[in-house]
Amino acid sequence: LAGNFTFTAGDITETGTGSGEIIFNGSGPQLYNSSRAATGTINFTVADGATLQMASAGSTISSGGTFTLAAGGTLGITSGDGITADPALLTGNIRTTTARVFSDGANYIYNGTTPQVTGTGLTQHTPANLSVINSSGLTLSAATTISGCFSISGSSSVNLGTGLLHTTRSLNLGGVGQQGGTYGGTGSGAVNILPAFFAATSGILDNSCPAGTWLGGTSTDWSTASNWSGGVPGTATDAVITSTITNQPVISAGVTADCHNLTVDPGASLTVLSAGVASNGSLIVHGSSTGNIDYYRVMPADLYRYVSSPVVSATLPTGTVFWKWNEETGYWGDTPAEEPVTACETGKGYTMLATGSGVTFTGEVLTDPVIVTATAPYGSDYVQDRGTWGGGGWNLLGNPYPSALRAVDSDALAENDFIHQNFSSFDPAYQAIYIYDGAEYDYIAPGIPGYTSGMGVFPGNDIQAGQGFFVLAHHDEVQFTFMPAMRTHNTSAVMTKSGSVPWPGVSLKVKSESGESATVVAYGPRMSTGLDAGYDVGYLSSGAGTEVYTVLPGDGSDYNFARQALPISEAGNTAVPVGLDFPGGGEVTFSAVTVPAEGYRFWLEDKVAGIYTDLAAQAYTVTLPGNTYGTGRFFIIASANTPSGTDQPDADNAGLRIWHYGGRVLIQGEVSEGSLCEIYNTGGGKILERKLTGGEMNIVELPPYSSGIVVVKVSDGPKTVTKKVALIG
Repeated sequence: LAGNFTFTAGDITETGTGSGEIIFNGSGPQLYNSSRAATGTINFTVADGATLQMASAGSTISSGGTFTLAAGGTLGITSGDGITADPALLTGNIRTTTARVFSDGANYIYNGTTPQVTGTGLTQHTPANLSVINSSGLTLSAATTISGCFSISGSSSVNLGTGLLHTTRSLNLGGVGQQGGTYGGTGSGAVNILPAFFAATSGILDNSCPAGTWLGGTSTDWSTASNWSGGVPGTATDAVITSTITNQPVISAGVTADCHNLTVDPGASLTVLSAGVASNGSLIVHGSSTGNIDYYRVMPADLYRYVSSPVVSATLPTGTVFWKWNEETGYWGDTPAEEPVTACETGKGYTMLATGSGVTFTGEVLTDPVIVTATAPYGSDYVQDRGTWGGGGWNLLGNPYPSALRAVDSDALAENDFIHQNFSSFDPAYQAIYIYDGAEYDYIAPGIPGYTSGMGVFPGNDIQAGQGFFVLAHHDEVQFTFMPAMRTHNTSAVMTKSGSVPWPGVSLKVKSESGESATVVAYGPRMSTGLDAGYDVGYLSSGAGTEVYTVLPGDGSDYNFARQALPISEAGNTAVPVGLDFPGGGEVTFSAVTVPAEGYRFWLEDKVAGIYTDLAAQAYTVTLPGNTYGTGRFFIIASANTPSGTDQPDADNAGLRIWHYGGRVLIQGEVSEGSLCEIYNTGGGKILERKLTGGEMNIVELPPYSSGIVVVKVSDGPKTVTKKVALIG
């Protein structure tokens, strides 16, 4: 029974020779309004988590069966006689005649309107919590041990009896938690004499109040010492928050909170706040956690953002629309309709339309590792091929903790940062985390000395609570693991190695009226001109108006790189192709921050204009035509003097590079006038067919909202090139 119970006429009885069961299991308070007895063997149970409130002093549960108040259940008592354990005594609110069981760990509220005694039922076993809300007063019938909180409302008083010693774990008087010590009325001999709450008797209440008990005596601020027994909890302190305290704790933006075990009682609350996208509260529970918390996340205005739940919950917050990224289909949802979702998976990311206000995530604090199984279009025998379905291996994950997550660091421990823990789970060309800032994707990757900041690089090595991010999976069903050791309050400066000697190289920035973008080329020991996993970081395009990147020199790779590492020994022999996607055309300016290599300066070559610019000395401005895409015009060259020219590296055996940008398929390389481009979906259905123009660059517009994997086939006389291209939603 989940609702109220009213029995004012008729009969309730069992049929046959068995017994009947009435179980109260509602999620909110349930009112019992009856003074009639059920006939026969009818058993009544108040289940764990349920609250049964007797309607009046005359309301009784009567039958020839049993009554059971389960551990975790709550009984509201209104009879002046309280509750009696002896089934032979027909007094109090409970009057079953076979048995009465008041379980260890149950909760009791005495809230009658006339003077009450507790009765022997209260002390049949140890109560978890005892609350008194009765201005006429309550008398304890026997010495009572309370394992949780003893709460007395501001208008109530308690008679502790003559010569009785009672104990409680915590004490709440008028909504304020009390420090440890003995309490009583006038003449009791207790340390704390409080006549407003305790009658003038010799009984004493001993409040043990261990360190870490929330008192809320000053405010709601977690970090105020006087709000706690024993001061603000530390990593070795168990924190307990009870529901009867008026000031429930709040971890404000900028506040860091730690504890060992955390208990948030039913009806209690703990709120973690953020005040902006860069101002957040932080909670780390170093042991176990019981009960729900609220994490309030402030969002920017009018932007789609990738988010994750910083608590464990089966559902996403209501009042906000969320979509999930389905890598297998390439849709924001399970179907092409891309319908919103409400179910929540721990460690997964979602997109939501931020409105500049906030969203509250409610659930338990994750203190254990969590594993997310990724999907990708290829098996464990990895090849650099985006495969035959969906999002090409791009999976949207998210920080599952109510603190920052350490994405990468430079120590020798793998389990305390996300990238090193999961290094083998990433595509070798994309061993990085990609975070969307509303305009472009910034990356976090293992640092190259001297290149840990700048455009395109996420500012810092930590992922904030509630942040979603993309990873490119190595193969299907590979696992990404979040470890508790990755949690951080993001207050330590040792997460970057400011003392390292920077590698020689170039941080190249391109700026135009439509935006700006940057790419890095660095030269270091043990690097190669091929793919250096963890050092070369692939570029994830957002379709912005200006995007710059490089490609591996000379191997015809279809990968664009946000950061590329090369061998210092080959600096003078390697021309690095610079790619620029600039559909609007117009004036662009190249500028750079350089770290010189011994005997070399870094130059930008404009092959069309025949101009070489010393990037350490000056910027270079040029006007480019519309629909400028790809490589072939600009190169980075290391040379002691002005270079004399370079040969463009071969694209591949077919002479073509094919990639996706902003709803277009780009085909770079010489083709004949009238060559045919055909684009198919993964089921073999033709999406479109276009005749190509002769020349170096062709642009094929895709249908609106195209996503997933497409197969691009270019036929130029007897020569045919077929490549698969991933379109990220």
